[in-house]
Amino acid sequence: MYRHLLRLWKKLPLSKFAQMGIMRLVNDQFLIGVTGIIFNDKHEVLLLKHTYRDVAWSLPGGFLKAGEHPKSGLAREIYEETKFVVHVERIIKTEHDGKMLDSICVT
Repeated sequence: MYRHLLRLWKKLPLSKFAQMGIMRLVNDQFLIGVTGIIFNDKHEVLLLKHTYRDVAWSLPGGFLKAGEHPKSGLAREIYEETKFVVHVERIIKTEHDGKMLDSICVT
C-alpha cells in the first residue's frame, strides 16, 4: 500500500508548496525534518537515489514522528531507507523557516 501511495505522490503534478501543505495536513501540527551525513572509512558520503523527491540523489532523512527525538528519528529514517543501524553522534546544524531543520552527523 505504501509503495502505491508513493507512486501516486510522485505522479501528481504538485508544486513543492502544495506538497508541504498536504504534508502539514496529514501530519502533526508542525513538521520537523532530519537529514544525516554518513561517512565510510574513506570519508566518502552516502547519497541515496530517491524516487519521490525533486532531486534524484540526496542525503538520507525524513520527518520526525510526534514526540520523537531528532537523533532517534534520524536513526529510524536511515534504517527505513537503507536497513543500516546507525549511532547518531551529534547535531551539527539546525535551521528553521522552511530550510533544512536538522542536520545530524552519524557513524
